Amino acid sequence: MQVELTKKARVRRSFRVILDEREHSVEYRGDGPGYEAAVVDGRVAVKQRSLFRMAPLFEFDVGGHQMRFEVESTFWMNLFAFLWPGHLRRFAYFVDDCLVYEDRFGREVS
Repeated sequence: MQVELTKKARVRRSFRVILDEREHSVEYRGDGPGYEAAVVDGRVAVKQRSLFRMAPLFEFDVGGHQMRFEVESTFWMNLFAFLWPGHLRRFAYFVDDCLVYEDRFGREVS
């Protein structure tokens, strides 16, 4: 398994993932409460609908592997998400319950 961060924006993360010799594009799109999704190979794998805060968990499957995004946003980000999308407090990406990527306030955690 190989996971590589290919793009990072305030509320988006894109990854190149190689599983069982197959390459996949996996992306978190956090365009504000009610408009968040996990996208795999250009297709929405799971979409969360929340009204007042950003959804904290996205679970989906890619080629028989369980994947999970854990997202934490700040109170102010939730309050003003449509006016000013701030940085995520924490973003974590798991494959088969193994942490493969994590950042806090946009800074990658070793």
